[in-house]
Amino acid sequence: MKKFLSVILALVICVSVMPFAFAASVRGDANLDGSVNSVDALLILRYAVGLEDEVFNEYTYDVNGDYAINSTDALRILMIAVENDNPLTYGKKELLKFYSDAMTTSCLETSEITYTSEYTSRLVNDYDEADYVDFYEPFNDVAYFENGYNEEYDMVAFDYCPYPWIEEAAVADAKIELVDGKYRVTITLVAEGATYDEPMPYYNVTYAANYTDCTFSGLEDYFVTDSSAYYAGTTLNAIINADGYLEYLEIDMPFEIDMDLEHYEADWYLSATEKGKIIDSYTFEF
Repeated sequence: MKKFLSVILALVICVSVMPFAFAASVRGDANLDGSVNSVDALLILRYAVGLEDEVFNEYTYDVNGDYAINSTDALRILMIAVENDNPLTYGKKELLKFYSDAMTTSCLETSEITYTSEYTSRLVNDYDEADYVDFYEPFNDVAYFENGYNEEYDMVAFDYCPYPWIEEAAVADAKIELVDGKYRVTITLVAEGATYDEPMPYYNVTYAANYTDCTFSGLEDYFVTDSSAYYAGTTLNAIINADGYLEYLEIDMPFEIDMDLEHYEADWYLSATEKGKIIDSYTFEF
């Protein structure tokens, strides 16, 4: 039986390679000197009035992530510089940016990431009213980095973690609270569905739903003729410290997959529904 190794969250969040050149900076650090201050605000104001400079980068200049570069971005930097920027007052768009920047900063500077995945599910077969239940052992792994880079595997931390940027349209709700001096950010994604209508072996069906690869006892001789997956209530729970570093991230993804199956050698048909949950967690060390 193949164990779950990675999670793709229904077209929104995926474990993928993020181009290092794109991620090697933080929004607001216009001159790329490692800090966000009034010098950066001046560069952005100059750009806003048509005076470009050699270090221009749309990602670092667009401080509030609204795809426009203007005096609003410069003002946000000045607020940060005088410590008047309070994450507890953020709206959804600003909160998603806060999370994105924290993930980016952490991936650039982490020395160690601990990854854990827990998977549970129940498969109900309506043909003989039998339930097939499978519980997977938690998967654990630790990756080591120097300034966000693993030389042995030629891998950056962005390769190991979920993509840092989440589109606002994909988010149903975003909340933040201060707990023990750290920010607890909870992001709830909109419900998503996926369908697949080409025959394929059961043990590969979940590739169509993009969440795992598994085989349940008793169904290895069937192939799937149709399937549909539904993800509702996926949440990201992040702990961000006062310095803007993401220390911990948990992704909780419930799912339900409906399948029509046909036996390989006989004219036998059945339907099955798999319901379960995947919980992925990432712990960052610096």
